Amino acid sequence: MEIRLGERVEQLTEKLTTDDVIATINALLGEDFYFEGLKIDGEVVQDDVEQVLHDRLSSIQTIEVLAVEAQQFVIGLLASGEEYVKRASEHTPQLVKALKSENINAEAWANVNDILGGIQWILSMTEVVEQSIIDVNDWADLVQAKEQFEAQLPTLQTAMEKEDSVAIATTIEKFVIPYFETVQRVTGQAFDEQFTRPTIQ
Repeated sequence: MEIRLGERVEQLTEKLTTDDVIATINALLGEDFYFEGLKIDGEVVQDDVEQVLHDRLSSIQTIEVLAVEAQQFVIGLLASGEEYVKRASEHTPQLVKALKSENINAEAWANVNDILGGIQWILSMTEVVEQSIIDVNDWADLVQAKEQFEAQLPTLQTAMEKEDSVAIATTIEKFVIPYFETVQRVTGQAFDEQFTRPTIQ
């Protein structure tokens, strides 16, 4: 079996397990690339990759690893993060106002859930960039804002369980909005000073 990433090629000849193949793929990726999928004997596979490898292991001839370079991947994350917080920040003040007034309708609760989903993504994005080989100016500020917000997660969870809209509003106001502002500042600065902002399709 041949496993290829760009110009780099590994030939695996011994009796293989799925874990052997995955370990070889991960070694090829290293810290310089992020995994996007595989081309197995000419067929692109991006979902259930491990299962497909397991099912077809004995017949696979060639695997081409589909990957994106670390810098390109990180730039994409920064652009998505910047775009998300820009949009979310437009709606957050009205949401806080609605929560504080305790005049909560189904739409407001749906918006709270949307923001919480977005925050989870931003937390993950902050972590991925922090662990990458790409240095982003002032990223430590963003990590600090992330940690300050994460310290409030138990309080926020309790408030959500009790549907305590005023406590949720307070957490959003004190911790989510500053976190979003830091994301916007740091990502904006990165594109002003370090990277070219990708064109959003």
